[in-house]
Amino acid sequence: MKSKAEMSFNLIIAGIIAVFLLIIIIALVTGRLGSTFNKFKTVEKTDIGTAKSICVSLCDELKIKVDASGTSIWESSEYCTRTFNIDKNKNNKIDEGERLFCYSPDINVDCIYLVEDQTLSMKNCQNSLTATSSSK
Repeated sequence: MKSKAEMSFNLIIAGIIAVFLLIIIIALVTGRLGSTFNKFKTVEKTDIGTAKSICVSLCDELKIKVDASGTSIWESSEYCTRTFNIDKNKNNKIDEGERLFCYSPDINVDCIYLVEDQTLSMKNCQNSLTATSSSK
């Protein structure tokens, strides 16, 4: 049989563990722990050359999709919506102005496609983004 001192010590340890777990659960539910861990999260960075290669591929894929599905898919395509984290100032973090689109001046892959007497280009992407941001 355990002595009263052993039982109280075990109860104190169990209580401490229970309180610790309760604090973690509350932090997870309220989102505070998630924001703490986000500080340590690394952002995937891409160099300009890789971004240009990916954008050329996205443009080629988009042209095939437009032939199959029509011009309405242009604005919502990955070519128009995908962003790349480019650390232009080499400070090892992504600052404002360093999340770039394929058609951003630094990447500058203009996807131009003539279909049904209509020329589709990066301007079609920018129009959809302007409309989206102004409606928010």
